[in-house]
Amino acid sequence: MSPSAFPIGTRVFFWTSQGEVLYVTVLSLNITLPFMLILDLRTDDGRDLKLS
Repeated sequence: MSPSAFPIGTRVFFWTSQGEVLYVTVLSLNITLPFMLILDLRTDDGRDLKLS
C-alpha cells in the first residue's frame, strides 16, 4: 500500500470490537514489511492509538 493512502493529517473513522465508532487523525504511517502498516492515530478526545 502506498504511504499516500493515509497522508499525515487525514481524518478517518473505524468501528471498535465493541461497536464504538472512533474518529481519528493520522499522525504517522510506517511500512515495516510488504503489506504491513503501522498507523499512529489520535482520537477526537485526545487518546493516542497505534494500529497495525
